[in-house]
Amino acid sequence: MNRTRPPTFTTTLKTSSLALLLVLFSQSALASGVSQHKRSMRPAPAANANAVKAIVHAKSGTPDFRPRPPVGARLPERYLDYDHSPQTSSARFIVDNSTQAKHFAQLDTRSHTAAVAAAVASCDTNAFASASSSTMGELVRTSTLDCLNTLFSVSGSTGASVFSASKMSAVANYAAAYAASYPGDDTTGVQQFALYLRAGYYVQYYNSSSIPTYPSSVTSGVTAYLDAFFASSHSYDVNDAHGAVLNEVITLTASSNQEARYASRYKALLNDYNSSYNAYYNMQAAMDSVLTAYFQGAWQPDWVSTVNSDTSMVTTLYDFVTHSSFNANTSNEWLTRDAAGELAHFLDNTVYAANVVSTAKPLVAGVISSYNYTNNGPSIFIAAVSGQDYYDSANCSYYGTCNTKADVKAYVQGQTYQCPGDAIKIVSQGMTAQQFSDSCATLHNEVAYIHGLMQDSGAVAGDNTIGLEIDEFNSSADYATYAGYLYGISTNNGGLSMEGDPSQPGNVAHFYCYHADWITADWEIWNLWHEFTHYMDAKYDLAGDFSAAPTSNADLPYSTVWWIEGFAEYVSYSYRNLVDSGAVSTATNHSYTLPTLFDNTYDMSNYEDRTYPGGYLAVNFMINNHRADIDTMLGIFRAGAYGTSYHTFMDGIRNSYSSEFEAFETCFANNGGTGGCGGGGGGGGPTASLSSSSLTFGSTNVGSTSAAQNVSLINNGPGTLSVSSVSISGDYLQTNNCNSALPSGSSCTVSVTFKPTASGTRTGSLTVSDNATNGPQTASLTGTGASSSGSVLTNGVGVAISDASANHPQNWTMVVPAGATNLVFSISGGTGDADLYVKFGSAATTSSYDCRPYISGNNETCTIANVQAGTYSVMVNGYSAYSGVTLKGSYAGGGTGGGGNISFAGTVATQGGYAYTPQFTSGAGNATATLSVPSGTQWRFDVIDNSANQVLKEKSGSGPLNLTFTATAGHSYSFFVESTLGSGAWSVTGSHP
Repeated sequence: MNRTRPPTFTTTLKTSSLALLLVLFSQSALASGVSQHKRSMRPAPAANANAVKAIVHAKSGTPDFRPRPPVGARLPERYLDYDHSPQTSSARFIVDNSTQAKHFAQLDTRSHTAAVAAAVASCDTNAFASASSSTMGELVRTSTLDCLNTLFSVSGSTGASVFSASKMSAVANYAAAYAASYPGDDTTGVQQFALYLRAGYYVQYYNSSSIPTYPSSVTSGVTAYLDAFFASSHSYDVNDAHGAVLNEVITLTASSNQEARYASRYKALLNDYNSSYNAYYNMQAAMDSVLTAYFQGAWQPDWVSTVNSDTSMVTTLYDFVTHSSFNANTSNEWLTRDAAGELAHFLDNTVYAANVVSTAKPLVAGVISSYNYTNNGPSIFIAAVSGQDYYDSANCSYYGTCNTKADVKAYVQGQTYQCPGDAIKIVSQGMTAQQFSDSCATLHNEVAYIHGLMQDSGAVAGDNTIGLEIDEFNSSADYATYAGYLYGISTNNGGLSMEGDPSQPGNVAHFYCYHADWITADWEIWNLWHEFTHYMDAKYDLAGDFSAAPTSNADLPYSTVWWIEGFAEYVSYSYRNLVDSGAVSTATNHSYTLPTLFDNTYDMSNYEDRTYPGGYLAVNFMINNHRADIDTMLGIFRAGAYGTSYHTFMDGIRNSYSSEFEAFETCFANNGGTGGCGGGGGGGGPTASLSSSSLTFGSTNVGSTSAAQNVSLINNGPGTLSVSSVSISGDYLQTNNCNSALPSGSSCTVSVTFKPTASGTRTGSLTVSDNATNGPQTASLTGTGASSSGSVLTNGVGVAISDASANHPQNWTMVVPAGATNLVFSISGGTGDADLYVKFGSAATTSSYDCRPYISGNNETCTIANVQAGTYSVMVNGYSAYSGVTLKGSYAGGGTGGGGNISFAGTVATQGGYAYTPQFTSGAGNATATLSVPSGTQWRFDVIDNSANQVLKEKSGSGPLNLTFTATAGHSYSFFVESTLGSGAWSVTGSHP
């Protein structure tokens, strides 16, 4: 039991039911000895503390300082405060296992740092450093709590002066007299004393080279202060003013490693708790600190010895869970939830004796049987079963939980949806079809945007990631309740991305997230765009996994965090055309130099502002002013050359652009973050790209004009792209909305149409001339001129045809499924003389055909004896002019599942609109479908295997669009139809086996 752990700090946040499980989940990683693992359980950063973050809560106004655990230590995670919702987002790496999978923890940050910022401005640290031991007590007593909170950030010689052993002893001794006459609130400074003393333990722990371990005189003084406080009659008060002081004092009992000494006091507090406490937030926080002391005690041999000899510490906690059942299904459920989690901690037979474990076992089982995961204290149930699953999973049958995780998964996240055309699967708690579609659509478009910025040539070598799974919860509360148990992740964040192991074939990345339920203007997944950028960056830019890229203080001055987080922020805002107001503020204040931002890490004390607004500014500046440097750096990243090559690169640019960056910040602030600050400083001008290097138009009637196809011209920066001309050659026409000046990061559209002047293959090219360093941009154009355009025949449906000219071929196709019989093509009725030609597999012509009746008049029939699965070409050529003729193709059967026709129709009213057809069940074999749309429009057409949750095939372009796919017997299928240019009525026809 000689394991080390840092001091305990105030934990006024309402905690997650999964606190126990998630902390212990990281223990195996921490125990591996890999230094980066120390970040795995670090709580959400806030501002103004060194290696510790101040979290000021709306109700208490009291900062919550939590340390970064050292290797081998576990800390309780304290989770979402449901009384207020996150307002801004940020992200960081964490590590959760010995393989160092890449995580991007999207931290749940709030606008709560103003008080601490003001304290920093008004506090004089030197006053504490220079004060004598005899005056230190009164200085602490008369200081504000916010001012004292700033002392957690001192270090080195200053820390040694502020928190010397003599000053700690003097303050503790001075405090004891005030504690003895404690009036029930902080009017005499009792809370200030506790805050200073625990800050001293914290700073000493992380600065042991400057501050030696405190002697017993400090412990004796702190003990005298604590004993005097608990002996006071007001220590039993129940109100908010006392709760704030009590919370601080209880935290100090753990910070000073005296859990065993005050175990009886913990029991008394647990026994005294009743529903009246819930009227006072600080009393609840104090009770939660008792639970934290329970947890932290596991690292103290005397605490473990106390529990082993007195199992009433276990039964008292169980009694608390039982008699606080009134909290279930209310906003106060979190407190009972945490107690249930700590109760399960006593199942840890690596810490506690067998008599403790045997005592806890039926009690934990009782909690599990008393609640459920659906409608009766779900977070209490999850807390208990999470701890049981971690500590005693081998005995799951005793608790009746062997299938619980699968049951919870099915209940909570029973929906799955495959994004059409993308390797993105969404697992959801309760998204609607529209929400699925909208989320997929925005990510589909973000893919192209990111590729344009990265200018990559594909996934990095050795990356075998085949897709992304997005695991979504209905709310931050549901995320905090269920995600840790289901996925073994920390939930003290705004979402968590895990790359997995990209070297493993079939690797799937994950993004664990939740619906931003506090945003009422629109529905969105919180941090979706930022986190998706991480996925793309990891796959296409960053070779290796988390262990490869340098991201910690130990890697300085060669960290990559400035790019990883800054690029994600830059894409999130620029893709959605939003202003980063935080970056505007940071730029206005010139808060950081560019070399400082290059040194961003995941270990920084001023993490939030420096990593996100600061990182955004650094990446914005470099992309738009020094694009060539970005290209060089990404080449280094893609090669995995994070050592000498990256070091040399950073040494070359680190101090090269400092004054230019300052000017950029001034411009950015003056423009309100709306852009126009690129193009300077040796970037060599912008680079540009076309979204497609070739366009294929298929067959278009000679003299007719095809539907337009669009290609985007993208300015990848730096600076403004000056477009001088857009030209086209061959049988092609173009229109565009490309202004002469295209800002960095933006794009314009060129619409190309095909108007063949002759039959056969027709080629051309599109050329954009501009000031890009890689210009001009070109795209090849290919199309086929046909003597007449036809359509697609539907089984058994006649088509009325006419032609006023002789020797003028008209063409149709018909897709016939496997197993079809009695295939017949015919023309009949009308006037004049039309001739029928049929050929399988290629176009029928007057010289190439499988069937030609060659008789006078319009009544001709081709009966196909040997029916093949695939496409039949049908041509009608006028021997003389004809009108009122009916053309029809028909067949029977097809496939082995009974077969059926496909027939759906609808209208997309606006460009960019889309629709999903109803589902149908198919037999085994080939199925065919044709999308018919208005002339001059362009569409996307997907077939979806709903049973397998995947898109089978996709076609894009002008109609008609034909899909042939191999259907699996019993599977359910549907179609996705999206207009990409124009709009109007659409229909899908075909057949399935």
